[in-house]
Amino acid sequence: MSFLKELAGHPEYRKLLKAAEDMKPQLPYWQIDANNGKDNTDEWKRKSAMLEGYELCLQIFSPR
Repeated sequence: MSFLKELAGHPEYRKLLKAAEDMKPQLPYWQIDANNGKDNTDEWKRKSAMLEGYELCLQIFSPR
């Protein structure tokens, strides 16, 4: 982890984290398609998993 602390001291590192934060997955609103009656549960599950992985990654790359 000392490598991450050293890397976090680099001036470009904050820019990198900011760029990553701007790419944070957004959860869609749950909705039902009026035409076919299907909901977007599968998309919601996929984006939720992406968000959890994203947050874990940011925790790892934000040394204390």
